[in-house]
Amino acid sequence: MRPLKASVKRIGEGSSRIAKGELETRVVDMGLKKFRELARQFNMMGENLEQSFRQVAEKAKWELVVS
Repeated sequence: MRPLKASVKRIGEGSSRIAKGELETRVVDMGLKKFRELARQFNMMGENLEQSFRQVAEKAKWELVVS
């Protein structure tokens, strides 16, 4: 598979998994410079979403304990 096509495919597969809720998904950042940058941005998005979900879950758990 050509590098450009492979990069697009990896990013597409990774974004689909993140969209399905698999927030631990990370995209391998190999390939052309712009695709490496895009892969890093997807990975950052996944990490931020994971952190946000953990914070919401912890807050909900704390509110249950307090009430």
